[in-house]
Amino acid sequence: MIKFIDKYSQKIFRVLFFALLGSFALAFISKHFDFSFLYFIAFGISGIVFIINFFIFGVKIAKKIKYSLYNINHCGVECFEKIDALKSFWNNDKSNNYKRQISYINYCYSKDGPVGKLIDEGNLADLYIRKDFLNSKMNFSSEIFGWALGGFSTIVFSLFLNDSTINQFILNYPILKDFRLIFVYIIPLILCFFYIICLRYGEKKEFKSYKNFVNEYELKLLDKAIESIYNKCEMKCEDENLLFTQQYVLKYLINLRGNFFTGTGINKKKEIEADIDCVENLNLFVDDYSSFKIKEYDFNYSKKADERINLKKIYILYKKDNDKKFANEEFKKLFDIIIKYNIIKL
Repeated sequence: MIKFIDKYSQKIFRVLFFALLGSFALAFISKHFDFSFLYFIAFGISGIVFIINFFIFGVKIAKKIKYSLYNINHCGVECFEKIDALKSFWNNDKSNNYKRQISYINYCYSKDGPVGKLIDEGNLADLYIRKDFLNSKMNFSSEIFGWALGGFSTIVFSLFLNDSTINQFILNYPILKDFRLIFVYIIPLILCFFYIICLRYGEKKEFKSYKNFVNEYELKLLDKAIESIYNKCEMKCEDENLLFTQQYVLKYLINLRGNFFTGTGINKKKEIEADIDCVENLNLFVDDYSSFKIKEYDFNYSKKADERINLKKIYILYKKDNDKKFANEEFKKLFDIIIKYNIIKL
């Protein structure tokens, strides 16, 4: 049921939206033409729509919570999951555990290690995932304490602003009346406040604080790895038109896939998504443009996929000695998709 709702939620919401519009139309007709039975039908349809919506949102929220709880402790990238697996041990006071972690991290980030392979491939996405995970992991405890103090402050202010419960308690026990401010308000609040503040420092290893040092060390290596990929990201002036041709086609397909009113079926959307993945992964850059020729094509329509992309034409790279032969297989894939969706004039 959950998989069905997650897969067809957009179609369900679309049907419910039109059902709700229909119920409003029936209610309008019943009011102006005195058809009371139509009013009850409209009321029933509206009630069913809201109940189904409430159920779907409940399922979506539950799934989101489950996914969030998983993300707290899991990075989701295999080579980094192995690093995190070594961070579970019994006694935080034994330094050998930390040495083993540091040794394995050094191996992973070395040239022959699994993270080193990600660096050679220029896989920024997985490195970004890891950096986001480490930052979130290191800030999680402080955020929890911040939320706890914020909730505590809210409760305190609510007690001061509305103390009817405490007043009723004092009426039942008049002996407390003279000491109300001290015993009911000040002392318990001070004790609770210091308990929350001192909870973080109750023990040196409380909330696994030492593990943050290991995370900080890995974060330094991760920043160096990301910086090394940044330094390799270069572009020539000839690449610009090809880059924005790719981006234009990508945005066109994304807009086509996400259009609510096109009524695009599930199978068609999957086909568009496959083409989106294909366009996203294309590498249209070449080392030497002297052996190639850029051919220009006019758009088949006037509406822009993205106004920020000030593209005058669509650009495709061909062999210089044969302008009917694409520069490489990447350009052939892009051109096939462009023709498939009738983006250019031939």
